[in-house]
Amino acid sequence: KAPPERRSNHWPRDTATAIKRESPRLGRLQMAEELPGPSLGNGAEWRMDAGTYAELSESDKQQQIDALRVLAAQLFEQAIGCSKHADVVFEFSDGSRPVSGHSGVLCAVSEVFAGAFRSGMMQEGVVKVPPGISLTSFKGFLEFLYMGKARDLKHCRSADARQLVVLSEMYAVEGLRDWIREHGISEANLFAAVEFALVKEGDRTDILMACLRTVERLDLAMDHFRDEWLRGVGAHALEVVLAWITARLSCEGLTRRHVADGLRLVEQWFLANRELIGGKELRRKVQKLVKGLDLARMTRAQVEEVLAGSTCVVGGALLDKRCRRLAVDASLQQELELERYFEHPPPDLFQKGRGRMGAVAVHGEGESERLAVADPDLESVVIFSVQTGEKVATAQSPHVMGSGFIYGVAFNEAGELFVSDYYYNSICKHDQSGGLLATTTGPSPIEPCPGELRRPHGIAFAPCGHLVVADTGNGNVKIFDGNLNFQRVLAPGHALQHPLDVSVGGDGSVAVMDKREVLVFDWGGECLRVIAMEEGRRPLCLAFAGWGNLVVGNVWDDLYRIDVFATWCDSGGTVR
Repeated sequence: KAPPERRSNHWPRDTATAIKRESPRLGRLQMAEELPGPSLGNGAEWRMDAGTYAELSESDKQQQIDALRVLAAQLFEQAIGCSKHADVVFEFSDGSRPVSGHSGVLCAVSEVFAGAFRSGMMQEGVVKVPPGISLTSFKGFLEFLYMGKARDLKHCRSADARQLVVLSEMYAVEGLRDWIREHGISEANLFAAVEFALVKEGDRTDILMACLRTVERLDLAMDHFRDEWLRGVGAHALEVVLAWITARLSCEGLTRRHVADGLRLVEQWFLANRELIGGKELRRKVQKLVKGLDLARMTRAQVEEVLAGSTCVVGGALLDKRCRRLAVDASLQQELELERYFEHPPPDLFQKGRGRMGAVAVHGEGESERLAVADPDLESVVIFSVQTGEKVATAQSPHVMGSGFIYGVAFNEAGELFVSDYYYNSICKHDQSGGLLATTTGPSPIEPCPGELRRPHGIAFAPCGHLVVADTGNGNVKIFDGNLNFQRVLAPGHALQHPLDVSVGGDGSVAVMDKREVLVFDWGGECLRVIAMEEGRRPLCLAFAGWGNLVVGNVWDDLYRIDVFATWCDSGGTVR
């Protein structure tokens, strides 16, 4: 044994001498160099089992990833540099072969490439690039094949995502479409992505929905977009984005400012594309876009302010025409702000014609106040809590689904709901939870009875508890008691053309909306006054308000307006 002070943790260079010094017994043996020791061909194998089962640290994992990325980058540089080590060349439609690839890499990432190589379709290692694909986009496609999802893909950054999607579909490259959908859509290229998704080739609904999520995620408004983002964008894509933004803003409360921003966005799109699209075609597209905006929310002064200096309405386009229709005495106009918003069902941006709202009725006060809304398409009445805005009940038509058409709704003092069914010529009575209590019978083809209804529309309750019904098909107004027993016809001697809606005032006066006018009767049936609509205007609905004023909703060539008339004036003049 060596003295402790001379011990060392390192072997001397002469290992045999050290072993002899440390162990005299080993010194009597022949040293390793004198024995036939192990070599590559014989002796015990040095197995790596323990190393392959060992857990890699995070730094080791990152080191391995970095090494693989370096390898992939080197292979990609060989591909775009047409290296002699790349055994596949890509030929474009003009006959050029500016890039190449490695068959092993291509087969590993795409089963389409693998099948083509197995079948012998790739003769002499030449792959033809589809027509319409640019060199820049194809380099981006190859970069993703070699590098995968990475942050710094300079060729992908300058590629056209539309061509990348087409290539991913053709060659079944997994991950590329998902990467584009999740990270390739921004406010700068939103319109281009929407326009591509609307092309009627293949199913690209996932891209369209990704664009919608981008609008919601970025909380985009109509004044977010730059001129260069709108250049070359089709009107249909702009129309879809406008509809999305309008639907999102409607949930929060669509205001006149939002509509004005929509008009300015249409103007901005017009200026960006007037040199690319012909004059008449561009004006037609502008008119279609403006029709999708709720101009009725804006006063005449606001429309004129937006139109000041506008160029997209030159030549008497739609905006100028609508501005003339809004030319009402400014003293009669009032700006009403949205107080509460009710929604049923949730808006579906891709399906129209379902869940259309119809007539409304209100009952109760405070927490018990309820709003009933007729849904003609779904043949039901949806009941909301006015305070919370939540749906609390539904009254369904008792008839076979698809055969009825609910039009009018009304509450009695007890909170029971009455509904008119246009197609089944009946009135239904429901309890507060929507359950059916009673219904009138339809007309008899054998023996008509005095109380039979034909195409009933609007209904309303009188202070005495009787139900007043606009019997459109029979051209009169009928009165029933609270149990739907027929009582009488209101003003049987007065001929009505097409009564659609009724309302009853606090004094028992009955307002009837006829084809082009509104008539006011007393409870006995005497006609008190006739309110004629302006030329071209058609009344849609009506209701009595405070002080005996009559509120009439009317329309003129898709422009909706609410007028308030003073029924206590002899002439039935407009109040506001």
